[in-house]
Amino acid sequence: MNERFTRSESLFLAAYSLWLVFAAIRLTYLKDLFAFSDLQKIAVDLAVVLLLIKLYTDDLLKEASLAGIAAIGLFYIIFRHTGAEQPMYMILFLFSARNVDLKKVFRVTIVIQLAVMIATVSTALLGIIPNEIWTEHRERLAYGYTYCTYGSHIAMFLSLLYMSLKRTLKLHQAAILFGFNFLWYLGTNTNTDLYLFVFSIAGCYLISVLRFGFDSRKIAKICYMAVGPVIVAIALTAQFLYDGSQRFWVKASEFVNGRIRLGHEGIDLFGITVWGQKIKWVGAGGARKHPDWVYNYVDCSYLKYLLHYGIVFEILLLLGIILAGKYVAESRNPGLQVAFIAWLIFGAIDAEFFSLDFQPVMLLMGCAFMSKTEYSPARMPEFLRLSRAGG
Repeated sequence: MNERFTRSESLFLAAYSLWLVFAAIRLTYLKDLFAFSDLQKIAVDLAVVLLLIKLYTDDLLKEASLAGIAAIGLFYIIFRHTGAEQPMYMILFLFSARNVDLKKVFRVTIVIQLAVMIATVSTALLGIIPNEIWTEHRERLAYGYTYCTYGSHIAMFLSLLYMSLKRTLKLHQAAILFGFNFLWYLGTNTNTDLYLFVFSIAGCYLISVLRFGFDSRKIAKICYMAVGPVIVAIALTAQFLYDGSQRFWVKASEFVNGRIRLGHEGIDLFGITVWGQKIKWVGAGGARKHPDWVYNYVDCSYLKYLLHYGIVFEILLLLGIILAGKYVAESRNPGLQVAFIAWLIFGAIDAEFFSLDFQPVMLLMGCAFMSKTEYSPARMPEFLRLSRAGG
């Protein structure tokens, strides 16, 4: 496979690397060891400049559809109205990723995140930075991260990226990844990440070996385009219908650590708007460090974005998910397909679905948007070909 970087890819990867280095450090106490905020601002500004240069050199105005330009305008209006700056950077990365090889992005992510993870855990164990213990309902170690689940989330998504690169997993590869995730589970007690990773290994095997009759590309495309709306609909419906007086709903919410109940309370507190509203979210970390702040959080990304950014944003997000489903179906890459489904499930139980800080799986939406890729076996990148022999 030709591994040469195009000018467009080089600009994107340079911007992404700058962004990710500081995004990864921002989640840890390593940021307290140097003038982090000042350097981060410089890095973010430089990343934006690089992305704008990329868009200009891509002859964007000649290639972009009116629908794409309109979507960018709508996102800008929404984020300006809600006072949110960070998501607009995500949109810029998404729009810039449409002609970038995801394999290269995944490799860069693995290298940077692993380097920051090793530095964070090592310095935390040596006592250079805090290794906080969270004892709300169970003892959970943070290993140098500012919140107890961050390291576990990153470990799980790095495993998904590796699976996407390998297409399928051999037994020893699956065992190594399981050990990696299990070690994080032992320290952080983050059950959902471990369960989701085990589901991903099983799903990768079933998709690549049994195939579920997906030899038909048409059937596969319908299934992957539908899975996103189905997961979003289930998550939102459960939180809208939750009734604390009924045992079924109480038990269902307890099964997912109270997420359904918290989502329903968020709906009652804020309500749904068309263009979104300004909301100051206060999670467990914020409430712990600022006891005077009132805990106010929704763990389901789909509901959180609906409350915060409104109906228009939710529709655009759902459209991006559908397009990404079409993209992964045509890729015929079991690892990428199961990473896509795991990412969707993660969005139903965590609030970091639309964040490059944790994973670049969201860039699938950018690659799918206005994509002109031909998916014939002769023109597909090697990383997207289905290998019956495994990784």
